Amino acid sequence: EISTTATFQILLRIDDYKTKIDDDNLTVDQILNSAPLLQHYNTLAPPQLNRPVAPWAVIPLPNFVWAKELYNDEKLVDKVWIEFASLLELDSDNWLDHWKEKLQLNKIRLRSLNNLDCDHYKIVGENINLRCKKLDFSRWQSGLNTLANGRTYIPYLNLNRYSILLDRDSTVGEFKIKDDFKLLNQVVSEATIRMFDGEVVAVDALKGKEVLAKVVSCDTGSSHISELSLVEEPLETIKSTYLGFDEAKRNSIVFGMGDSSHIEALETYDDENQLQELTGCNISLVRIRVPLEGSIDVIGCYEDGDEIKIMENGQIIA
Repeated sequence: EISTTATFQILLRIDDYKTKIDDDNLTVDQILNSAPLLQHYNTLAPPQLNRPVAPWAVIPLPNFVWAKELYNDEKLVDKVWIEFASLLELDSDNWLDHWKEKLQLNKIRLRSLNNLDCDHYKIVGENINLRCKKLDFSRWQSGLNTLANGRTYIPYLNLNRYSILLDRDSTVGEFKIKDDFKLLNQVVSEATIRMFDGEVVAVDALKGKEVLAKVVSCDTGSSHISELSLVEEPLETIKSTYLGFDEAKRNSIVFGMGDSSHIEALETYDDENQLQELTGCNISLVRIRVPLEGSIDVIGCYEDGDEIKIMENGQIIA
């Protein structure tokens, strides 16, 4: 029996890919100085101490605009539905049992990752060599949330991503991004980023170097890495053009502001500056997620020198 009285409120956002901005004439500076434009390009950071009245749910809705973008034919909307069903893992006859198993694996994986309680991480691979320290106040999270009344809530169907906040002053090393990625209204190709003491000290790119350099230097927090995300089954190529899929299907790091929901007892902090001062959580106007390419290894390190592999050849094994 379905109750006629709502038991809990949520905020629903439908992403239909219809909102377009004529961005050919927009400069990087114009976008960086406009909160609405940053929001349009999925780069505006959310408030760190935001206390929402209800949790968000985000639903991608296939339509003719998406079909035109993906297949150059606005009549192929049904094909977009099929593509999304595959990405959301809803394309099998026993999809319900599959998702029940996935929920159980998700809970076990989170428990395992948080029980490790490593001091710092090494991320190594063909295109990356980074050392970063986890934020002491942060815990690993996934797309699985628990509401105040104890119910399980999934704002995105994808549960492949596990993320944790990093200390803003800890990251050292270098990584390369050979594949193209979109940043504001431009494309960045074959980028290299070098870090020292948690801050970007050098950037280079075959294409899009100017926009990359400006974005990671637009305020005091944008040049710091704030978050690490590892994916259970990474996909190197995402064809959906949907940010929710891109984030859930690729290993990545975040420059600028991380997601403060990783930190418990947010209500005890007076403002964002105090949050950063007391926890090391990064504050910035922007939030830029960039992919970590290839088969990477992630190694958890302890203060006594012991190490444990968390990810091997791109697969989580912890």
